[in-house]
Amino acid sequence: MGCMCGKVTPHQLGLSSSEPRVHGACEFGALHGQVERNTVMETTLWRELPEHLLDMVLAGLPVQSLTRFRSVCKRWESMLLSPNFLKLCAGRQSEKPWFLFSGPSGECIAHNPNSNKWVIFPLNFLPSFKSVAAASRGLLCIKGDDDRIFVCNPLTRSSVELPPMSIQRENPVMGLVVDKDQNSFKLIVTSSFYDSLRASDVTTEVYDSVSRSWKLIDSRLSRFPLQREALSYNGFLYSAGCSTVLVYDVNNEMWNQMDSPVMELGVTGPKLDTTVLPKICECKGRLLMVAITVNSALVITRVAIWELAQERSSARWKEMEVLPAPMLEEVVRLLPHGYLSNLPQYSGNDDLMCLVIASSRVLVHCISHRTWYWLPPCPFVREFGPKAFAFQPIPSALV
Repeated sequence: MGCMCGKVTPHQLGLSSSEPRVHGACEFGALHGQVERNTVMETTLWRELPEHLLDMVLAGLPVQSLTRFRSVCKRWESMLLSPNFLKLCAGRQSEKPWFLFSGPSGECIAHNPNSNKWVIFPLNFLPSFKSVAAASRGLLCIKGDDDRIFVCNPLTRSSVELPPMSIQRENPVMGLVVDKDQNSFKLIVTSSFYDSLRASDVTTEVYDSVSRSWKLIDSRLSRFPLQREALSYNGFLYSAGCSTVLVYDVNNEMWNQMDSPVMELGVTGPKLDTTVLPKICECKGRLLMVAITVNSALVITRVAIWELAQERSSARWKEMEVLPAPMLEEVVRLLPHGYLSNLPQYSGNDDLMCLVIASSRVLVHCISHRTWYWLPPCPFVREFGPKAFAFQPIPSALV
């Protein structure tokens, strides 16, 4: 009676009774850790493991393993969405966020810094998929065909399709804000009418998962947001421009603005250098921005990281790190013909910040150790798409 595969065995958990195993091994490769020799594990004992203990065992495994165990049986698949299992997952210590990239054909690719492994997120459970538009606390906002918008948890494969907006929008700025205490989310979408560049034509709509509806926001912008991405941090959305950072207060439904680091730069040599369109990100509660400076030939001359520092009653951008000259030369050598042909992408991730160079290699800066290094080449695609995100895999994140 009942589902036979509800009785767990060491083999199903990926545990061997006779061979050494790398701790935390999973579907996409082994996590770094100590090699442990397992004692003999009786299959008959594991078959009688109570279900609540099975829930505890599975909830304590690396999040990558959850995708593997979905295919064991229907009960395990449904268990990943059960309230008890999600509660156990919510109580576990969160893993470091992953770096998430889009592929040239819309693939969703991630690098797990815990294992130093590349993985592909299968999003074929969605009825339509074109690109990742935003990410926040375990959830992804997905743009589909025909202006369809989905919010999903790729680990549990739960998803919801949002109703159409009141205004058809071209190339909007999209930001996802997740309230972990209320298990709810808001999607903020900002764009102009007919792709106009006039700030007076820019409007904002907000989708609330509690009311399951869109709301047109009255707050107007004084500048047009050139970035198509927005960072969600501490109840605010940040979208960076060349001279201005636009800030949306989620609770008060108001737009404000602050100067960007570009305002602090000025001329760096006999010729006027230019800072390309920056992007804001967050690392361990610190708001950071990368300022990439190029000369008239579009050759990168400088890469600097700026931090938004609070000074008494005001906040000001301060330069905190500069890419060392030998690493800068290596970056320039990787660029086609030595110059910047497309806008660089970068993202913050816990203590790490990554920069996508020449759409194919990822340069990482460790904030606390002030070191730079390259991620291993991605084995799945030859080049990345135009966006990069920080994604924290959270099984308990609900749509």
